[in-house]
Amino acid sequence: ISGFTGIRLLATCKQIRDEETEILYGSNEFIFDTCHSGAGEKFQDDPDQVPGARLLDGTLPSQEQIETAIEKLFDRKVRHPKCVWYDRFLRFLAVIGRHNAARLKSVVFSGAFEVASSYSSGWMGFAQLLSVYTVVMSNVCPNLNRITLHKQLGGLIWKIEQPEDEGKTKDERVSEVVEKLVNGLPQLKELHLGSLNVSREYRGRQRHNASGLSRDQSWGTSLKWIEFVEERANLEKTLAEGIAEVEANEEVDHPADKLASTI
Repeated sequence: ISGFTGIRLLATCKQIRDEETEILYGSNEFIFDTCHSGAGEKFQDDPDQVPGARLLDGTLPSQEQIETAIEKLFDRKVRHPKCVWYDRFLRFLAVIGRHNAARLKSVVFSGAFEVASSYSSGWMGFAQLLSVYTVVMSNVCPNLNRITLHKQLGGLIWKIEQPEDEGKTKDERVSEVVEKLVNGLPQLKELHLGSLNVSREYRGRQRHNASGLSRDQSWGTSLKWIEFVEERANLEKTLAEGIAEVEANEEVDHPADKLASTI
């Protein structure tokens, strides 16, 4: 994997590998720019091998089909569809393996919803990609607790992808995308919605300026999902503390029963 230095240490022994990979993947934030990542036609190359992607007939895959696609994603002996190698996030997961993917705790995605034009369907939009990512993360990233979404200005058209999208405003459609992600990842404790402006190239590299790390107002009604995730996490924490307190009281109230059960 490019971008890492000093990871030869991980090959020293199993104990060091386990301890250090927990730090490597669990203590770092991984950023993925989805723009121009995986053109639409590439996702149509064997869509049954893309977890969560709609099938050729437009229907959603069954849970069994999703599980099969995920197994193939991490199987280095099978031929992956082109989109796995064009899409930065899916390729990253395939390379690090399922064991390490389960250690991820924080990821950042940036992308554009408006990617089509009057003469071209464009590349995969942020909405479609997040739908696929949500399915993948819900199945392989149980420890993921923080997600940041940066919205880029596509400057084009957000085409109607499904009949149910007809008549809905852009704000409503964006909110539905975020809602599906939040509901699909109940372990989330933090959600951040920002914007990412890409300026002209500077010395061969695009310059990115992030703003509104926590709650950029351009997300409109989608901002309500930030509070939803926070409230859900606080509720789960309160319930866990309550259960722990009840269990602790039971141990104090019945020491004799506990002692008898061990004899």
